[in-house]
Amino acid sequence: MRSTTPREVGLLPYILFARRNLRLELTERQVEILIGTILGDGYIYHQGKIQIEHSAKNKEYLIWKYDELKNLSYNKVGCIERYDKRTGKNYYSLRFWLRQYFRP
Repeated sequence: MRSTTPREVGLLPYILFARRNLRLELTERQVEILIGTILGDGYIYHQGKIQIEHSAKNKEYLIWKYDELKNLSYNKVGCIERYDKRTGKNYYSLRFWLRQYFRP
């Protein structure tokens, strides 16, 4: 029995529209990365922005994701420092945001 992909049931169209009439075209590979990220460690804010964040130890993986999704994202990868009161340590992570997009 063959499973149905999200694209086949119409959950993710190939062309999305961002604010300021920016047209975003997704490749099949980008759709697969987005679905995996959202099901895994991505975060969708109520405004529609998607945040992708990883530990500084996983910098190469985050940069790979950023390069794959570059046309959908804002222009930079940011570094975040968080202090954990329980351990008394600082933790560093890297993140980037995808543009808010809307279905056509």
